[in-house]
Amino acid sequence: DRMGLSYVPSFGNFVMVDFDTTERAMAVFQALLERGVFVRPLRFFQLPHCLRITVGLPEECDLLIEKMEEVVRLGIA
Repeated sequence: DRMGLSYVPSFGNFVMVDFDTTERAMAVFQALLERGVFVRPLRFFQLPHCLRITVGLPEECDLLIEKMEEVVRLGIA
């Protein structure tokens, strides 16, 4: 919410974030990958505009938040 990202509320161990377009989702995927954070594109599930982010260890979640904030700040997300 704080980053202004659209996501599907979840009761599982992952969150699906909707980036509106395939291009934007893949740009975020690539930017996070370059920063050492792996998330899963959902194009094979007919959701090419979404990324799946699995909940990890606390330090992994902290890294994700730090890098996602950076990607948002750069205007990629």
